[in-house]
Amino acid sequence: MFGFEKYFCIGCGFNKQRSSMVMLFGDIGLCRECSQTIHTTKDMTFCGREYVDIVIAPFLYDGIISEAVREFKYSGQRLYGTFLTALALEYLKKMELLSDCDIIIPVPLHKNRFEERGYNQSEIISDRLAKVLKKQVDTSSLFRIRDTVHQSSLTGYDRIKNVKDAFLAQDNSVCGKKVLLVDDIYTMGETANQCARALKNVGAEKVTVFALCKAIEKSSLK
Repeated sequence: MFGFEKYFCIGCGFNKQRSSMVMLFGDIGLCRECSQTIHTTKDMTFCGREYVDIVIAPFLYDGIISEAVREFKYSGQRLYGTFLTALALEYLKKMELLSDCDIIIPVPLHKNRFEERGYNQSEIISDRLAKVLKKQVDTSSLFRIRDTVHQSSLTGYDRIKNVKDAFLAQDNSVCGKKVLLVDDIYTMGETANQCARALKNVGAEKVTVFALCKAIEKSSLK
């Protein structure tokens, strides 16, 4: 009967009525109670590393957001990524920073990682951004030329060494362009920095990074 449809909350994992949900995407969404537990970054934008002009990341990698990102990234829940991107866009206050781009480029996976996972999570995020921003997604100008270990398994300087010179860009599409580089999690920022370095080496004018969330110390939560 109309009005009694149930929707799956990606936060608590319960099926709830539409009236209990604050946002829906297909059959999944976020209930009111879970939405109140989300932590956001203070200004949602911050300075990047050497080659990155600005970073945009609305959420902290914590609680239900971190759990949903892991489901999206490692358990094949692709729709979670689309929903999280839509949710991030709802939270963002500075949409003009996102729209100030010519092309959208997802952080690439190495072919071995792609075959293992079956998809690139950054491409799924990029596809949703492209629909909203009315921009094109470019998956043929930036390549991961060296298979690296998971950054999450490393700390400090090992993260920097792991991705150094791991990316190569072609200049046919990015020269003179403003690039929106897309990833799921921004931690130390070295992956994004190395991607931006490769893009600027072939003439990209500007590299803005968008990530769903930023990983920070628990003690920094407000």
